[in-house]
Amino acid sequence: MTSETALMTSETGLMASETGLMTSETGLMAINGGWMIINTGLEHYH
Repeated sequence: MTSETALMTSETGLMASETGLMTSETGLMAINGGWMIINTGLEHYH
């Protein structure tokens, strides 16, 4: 493997991990939003 190919591979890996981080952050935000909705609903029932 040439050094250029290795660089391209590592750059692709970095982009993939960044996309993974963004996806997990979006997932966490969705979970937090769901909890807020549940808590609001629970407050209305009390």
